[in-house]
Amino acid sequence: GIVKEKKKVDYEKYIGENLFGKIGILVLVVGMGLFVKYAIDKDWINEVFRTVLGFVVGAGLLLLSQKLKKGYRAFSSLLAGGGFAIFYVTVSMAYHYYGLFSQTAAFILLVVLTVLMSLLSVFYDRRELAIIALAGGFISPFLVSNGMGSYLVLFTYLTILNAGMFGLSLYKKWGE
Repeated sequence: GIVKEKKKVDYEKYIGENLFGKIGILVLVVGMGLFVKYAIDKDWINEVFRTVLGFVVGAGLLLLSQKLKKGYRAFSSLLAGGGFAIFYVTVSMAYHYYGLFSQTAAFILLVVLTVLMSLLSVFYDRRELAIIALAGGFISPFLVSNGMGSYLVLFTYLTILNAGMFGLSLYKKWGE
């Protein structure tokens, strides 16, 4: 029979490139949230500026991920995922706490973010970005929920989301 050679795991590379990168993005998102909370408590910034700041930081992470895409492939996709996480949190906060968006506008923004994240996963050829987009797409209705919604709209949206992600996985031949 054929003897399969066991692939050697490079733990140093895994920890240095993968694990620390994920921890770094998590720390960045939490740190930004704590800074904004501190600035809010001190009345340094108003609601509109808080929202704009969230979009600027998210866009900055996306631009940085684009610049690092060739040399630091894994890290750049982590930065892009972190940027979109900040976008999702910003839209949710602007809707729930500041009332800057209507429920419909906030939901449309989240859907657009999910579509953009899916397109970015194709552009970067990174399946983990598609998985993040799917997670963001699934959480979007709940981020803008007020407890009074239509099940028909929810399940229609989820059906379209699932069909889109299925089409994406077929297109890219991603098995996940």
